[in-house]
Amino acid sequence: MNPNRIIFPTDLSPESQNALRYTYQFARSYNMDLSVLHVYKPLPLLSRTGWIPRRQKSQAWSRLTKFAQIAPDHCIPEGLSLMLRKGDAQEQIVKASKEDGCRFIAMGKKHAYSAFKKIIGTKTTGVIAQAECPVLVIPANFTFRPIHNILIVGGEYQKLNPTVQSCILQMSIKFKADLHYINVEESGASTWALRKELLHNSNFLIQKSVPAEYIYELLPEYIQEHQMDLIVMMSKRQNLFENLFEHAYHQGNLQQIDVPLLVFHRHYLEKKKQKNRKNGQSSLTAFRKRFITS
Repeated sequence: MNPNRIIFPTDLSPESQNALRYTYQFARSYNMDLSVLHVYKPLPLLSRTGWIPRRQKSQAWSRLTKFAQIAPDHCIPEGLSLMLRKGDAQEQIVKASKEDGCRFIAMGKKHAYSAFKKIIGTKTTGVIAQAECPVLVIPANFTFRPIHNILIVGGEYQKLNPTVQSCILQMSIKFKADLHYINVEESGASTWALRKELLHNSNFLIQKSVPAEYIYELLPEYIQEHQMDLIVMMSKRQNLFENLFEHAYHQGNLQQIDVPLLVFHRHYLEKKKQKNRKNGQSSLTAFRKRFITS
């Protein structure tokens, strides 16, 4: 088990390789290892010797090795390992993340944002829904840059889910990034509330409240003006993001929000909550036993 790493599943396409370069730089900046996973679908066994399946595995490994040679000297860079599995891609991706442990799953997407459902395709949606960790979705043509600004949409930092909050704060420390919390006010609000506080020694926590009727116009402008490097999303806010990307598509300003997306699915958060509750009960039981026996 290695919980301090990222698993990057890939179909070995050129677009996916650019996302791998981003993920590798992200992992290095975060002091994490990176495992590149390729899942191939086995061909039928056509001989008793199993020659065809063995050859298929060998070819898949060769392609994966070549794909991962992203270092300037065309070698596999330090801190990057390879994983090869056979079977259903979605099933094996989730299985690998659970069995081998990871902090994030990172996935590249070919097309620019046109609507949320096009960003999160069928396989990606399935992985996000089943994964027991956050999933990082990377636009195909996005080049890594130091993460200075992280945007969290749809919540106040004091009321945010503890699991999400803990992850975001860790990222803020690692990247020395400002955290921008955008809270969507109910319809009828007429003011934009803004609060800025010092976070750690050098970066800031910004809390901004926006009237709901202006969110789709304001958010792309805010992302561009403050040069957001990462957007954090909880799946319970999916409708907000779908409408945001659709509005940006019709306005012709998709490039303003074409940045990596870190997704926390509600199923993952619920499992994490149950696990923390169970661990808390176990700790309390152990404490009581020690107290009684002493």
